[in-house]
Amino acid sequence: MKKLPMYMVTLVLLCFGLLIGFAPINAEPWPDYISHPDTVDYISVLYSNINNLWCYYLTIDSNAFDPRFGELIGVKGLAVYLNAGNLVEGIPDDWVGYETSYTRTGWDYNGGWEPNKGAFGYITGSPSYYVLPGEINALIGAALFPIGFTPNAETQGFLLHVAYQDNDMVNTFWVRPEGGGIAVPEPAGVLALVGIGVPALWGFIYRRRSL
Repeated sequence: MKKLPMYMVTLVLLCFGLLIGFAPINAEPWPDYISHPDTVDYISVLYSNINNLWCYYLTIDSNAFDPRFGELIGVKGLAVYLNAGNLVEGIPDDWVGYETSYTRTGWDYNGGWEPNKGAFGYITGSPSYYVLPGEINALIGAALFPIGFTPNAETQGFLLHVAYQDNDMVNTFWVRPEGGGIAVPEPAGVLALVGIGVPALWGFIYRRRSL
């Protein structure tokens, strides 16, 4: 059997590599909810509904330390699962409901809505924009759902992408907030704040926890 010249072998491999490079990639931006059962009790996810504008906030205890992972550096991501990681009825596959003006500075959407997991979220790649220990009611982002859809508190879940310092190592993990999210009724005065782009929550919802 006659062997191909080396230059032809190289050309075939190059073409194959180009085909792979231009092939469509169906990335899954958000982790599998069921596969991340670890919980933390020093980070709270709070959410509120103001005229169908759903806002998501984080509150983190000061000096948070976890014996499993180390000293908390900060939170770099929040994923929202509307049906415990499963498909969701009432939201189309091409839904884009982010209200970008409310997104935390330096955070983006990591590919956006992932229908097969019923998930969307917010994430940052820079430690400069992490939510840090001691921050209270830090607004991460807001979303507008299709008319007629309301998140179900019984099935809604959250994952946090958290960075820890363990000796000289920095590690990141996806974990759940213990007890899930906290629904917060909005005082009437907040409606006016939303109108000028400054949604807020009051300090009485801050819950400090420790290990």
